[in-house]
Amino acid sequence: MTAVDIRRYLEGWVFMQKQGGIQAGKEYRSDFEFVLRHGIEFPIAAVQPRKRMPIKRCFYNSYLAAITHGLRYCEGWALTSRVPLAVHHAWNLNDAGEVVEYTWKDGAAYLGVEFSIARAADAIVNSDSGAVLDDWRRHHPILQQPWIGETRHSQRRDNG
Repeated sequence: MTAVDIRRYLEGWVFMQKQGGIQAGKEYRSDFEFVLRHGIEFPIAAVQPRKRMPIKRCFYNSYLAAITHGLRYCEGWALTSRVPLAVHHAWNLNDAGEVVEYTWKDGAAYLGVEFSIARAADAIVNSDSGAVLDDWRRHHPILQQPWIGETRHSQRRDNG
């Protein structure tokens, strides 16, 4: 499985969503479309962390690793070697731009977007899902405006 497989999965969702049009005031139909337009494939790092964090807590784990270890925070879709289904997931990047995975031990492919630590913190505290891309309680602020990108230390001046 590769990031190409993830792209095909997201393209299928976006195709189905296009049948319903786009909601007024939104730049993107969904987080699927957002990642298709702005996501990039990330290589898995050769050196993995010695200690994993609890499974099913990837957003919090990745945020904690970012602030504790000076890593970058990413969200998007990923595949494991065990399950051939793309999953909404969060992970970290090292300074070389490689995936550092604190939640899964068998991540196989990653397609996503880097977000600032401030944006990740806001999602952890203020979103029911704890995720930047799935902030449904606040009507998906990331989908409201064209994305201009941000880095680990960016302030939340755009897109919500």
